[in-house]
This record gives sequence, structure tokens and C-alpha cells, in this order.
Amino acid sequence: MFILKVKDNGMGIDSEMQQRIFEHGFSTKGEDRGYGLNLVKTMVDNHQGIIEIDSQPGLGTSIYVELPCTLEVTSE
Repeated sequence: MFILKVKDNGMGIDSEMQQRIFEHGFSTKGEDRGYGLNLVKTMVDNHQGIIEIDSQPGLGTSIYVELPCTLEVTSE
């Protein structure tokens, strides 16, 4: 399992917004800017991975991504 954790010390995300954060086109920064996390979630889902958010207002946000991995050994 490959695990990636991204954490910031920003203002955090309230629970209502967390419910929408992966929606296509959703943004808190204005029109036509909300595609990044939707794209990440789509890629993670396509690889049978997991993406989760841990955030509380005033305490920052952590995003966890877990992806399955395989070890492929080849010989020539």
C-alpha cells in the first residue's frame, strides 16, 4: 500500500463543505476552479484506492490517499 498525506495549517474545512469537496466543479474560490480534488478522487477510485479528509475549522486540513501497489519483477 502506498500512502500519501498532505497537510496544511490553514483555516480548515467545515463539515458541510467536506461533504461537497470532491464534487465536480465545486470551489470556494470562484467559478471554474473546482476540478482538482474531483480529478484526484476519480484517479484514486479508478485504482481501487481510498481518499479521506480530516479537517476542523481553525486546525487545518489533512488529505490521505492510499493506493494499492504491486511489486513486479521481470527478468530478461
